[in-house]
Amino acid sequence: MTVHPGDTMTASVTRVSTGVWTIAINDGSQHFSIQEAYSGPLTSAEWIEEAPSVGGRTATLAHYGSTVFDPGTVNGGAPGLTAANRGVMVQHRKQVSTPSSEDSDADGFAVAYGNLAPGPPTS
Repeated sequence: MTVHPGDTMTASVTRVSTGVWTIAINDGSQHFSIQEAYSGPLTSAEWIEEAPSVGGRTATLAHYGSTVFDPGTVNGGAPGLTAANRGVMVQHRKQVSTPSSEDSDADGFAVAYGNLAPGPPTS
């Protein structure tokens, strides 16, 4: 799947049956889907901007600018995001990725490269 700057991506993780999940990614013109086994506790959902792993090591996070995760859903509804859900990324003792506060309907947030939080998306 080829991804370009400015692409609007959607992703979903859906339980097909006990222990079997479908991961799907779509950018409007391309679609990727795979089924994976997972038997964890089913107690959390995450939306993450992170550095890739290259050769078994975490690579330096690319200067990605900013992006928005909105809307996010969990089990078909809004996840009820709060400030306690936020986390920053630190590499080499430097903060390299910072999330915004949650949007007004608590189902989305923005994230920006660097140590300054962007404003939340409009709902």
